[in-house]
Amino acid sequence: MRFFFKAILPFISAITLFSFVSCTENLDFSTSAADKLTFSADTLRFDTVFTTIGSSTQQFRIYNRSSKPLQISSIELKGAGTSGFSVVVDGQRGPKFTNVEIGAKDSLFVFVEVTVNPQSQNSPILIEDSLVFTTNGNLQRVRLEAFGQNVVILRGRTFKTQRDFLTNTLPYLVYDSLIVAPGAKLTLNPGVKLFFHQYAFCRVDGVLNSKGTADNPVIFRGARTDKLFPDLPYDNYTGQWFGVFISPESYNNVMEYTQIRNGYYGLRLDSSDVAKTKVKLLNCKFTNVVIDALACYSSKMEAYGCEFSNGGQDVVRLVGGSYLFEQCTLANNFIWPTGTIGSPYALHLSNYNLLTARPITWKNTPLTQATFRNCVIYGKRSLELFLDNEPNKYPIQDDPFIYHFDRCLIRATGEDDENFVETLWDKDPKFINVNNNDNYRFDYRLDSLSEAIDKANTTFVNSTTDMNGISRWADGKPDLGAYERVKIDGK
Repeated sequence: MRFFFKAILPFISAITLFSFVSCTENLDFSTSAADKLTFSADTLRFDTVFTTIGSSTQQFRIYNRSSKPLQISSIELKGAGTSGFSVVVDGQRGPKFTNVEIGAKDSLFVFVEVTVNPQSQNSPILIEDSLVFTTNGNLQRVRLEAFGQNVVILRGRTFKTQRDFLTNTLPYLVYDSLIVAPGAKLTLNPGVKLFFHQYAFCRVDGVLNSKGTADNPVIFRGARTDKLFPDLPYDNYTGQWFGVFISPESYNNVMEYTQIRNGYYGLRLDSSDVAKTKVKLLNCKFTNVVIDALACYSSKMEAYGCEFSNGGQDVVRLVGGSYLFEQCTLANNFIWPTGTIGSPYALHLSNYNLLTARPITWKNTPLTQATFRNCVIYGKRSLELFLDNEPNKYPIQDDPFIYHFDRCLIRATGEDDENFVETLWDKDPKFINVNNNDNYRFDYRLDSLSEAIDKANTTFVNSTTDMNGISRWADGKPDLGAYERVKIDGK
């Protein structure tokens, strides 16, 4: 937005100068105190602004409802520029403006930014100022509010030792990349928040140990804290950063109570030795991404009590390898048309990797195990499970393509056999909220009428609590999916 100011200011100034010259010197300005300004907003609020990092630009409009032009004697930033707010009025930047003209039945734009100075405290603090307008003896004001937050900046940071760790004292703002070098180990303590700038990513060549808790999860997300639209925070939008990538040489990673959201990818595992576990996931949530929330290529991993949701390509894509999912929710209500690639599924299993389309080339990737127990696989499509071994398209039908579903609710029609045991076919889990109009906040907990309640096979309940800290054994009958049903607002 700073580029926008620099680029458009000369243009605005030229128009302003032309308008000024072309106006007559004897405009019949109203001098009546009854003719006041009106504003499109009485308060301009910014979401959390990181110290030393400028905000996005917000705007409001000044209206003259009178049938005569008005001359605004002064527009003054009360804090005289010391609060960190910066204002552009009628193409000019400054803390104070005088004799600003506004035509009859006309309006002016005011653009506002804020840059917060480092604070002495770690928690967000309220930054306030106001623009004071004096017109025909009337004093009017528009309030300006922002929350300033100290932040630790990591710019192209590589961790190189076995003892590196990050604490939750302050959030971290990542530019370019955060890399765990080969042989290194990075531990993320409970409550660590990592905000990734546009195009930034995390790559693990060594070992990542992300140890959140139900009350203090570790969070990977984009850096924008404002809103795309009044009802849509950028935090709920996709494509804000690239995602988390675990390299082929990386094994024994652990992620507990960890959330990854609003990137191009959530978590991606690259091809490796399928005899060695790349990552174990416990009560994690990966959601709202352009490509896949979880993409695994010829890897070995385990997931317990996790939510994977809303992917523009697929939610979970497993291409070869060995996998175990227990008590997980895989749900797709992806709504962003700019990110949709083909027809996204909640779960896509494959034993080949299409490398190029023209000419068609592929790599055989045996799927030696894909086991799902007590899971919910659902979405807005009529079919959310894609078994993609393509025996008629590519000559790879002899490669292993082994999968097994035990006591899962699946949005698909089918019948039980040796691969599907006690399946709840095409039943509605009745999630709490998949309403796109509720700030795009999808809630995949279970409603009181859900078919998934009390249906889990207790032999395979290996996580004692869900990611909200709710005991799966409170009523002695664990539910399917990532969340144990509890009453919400008395229901």
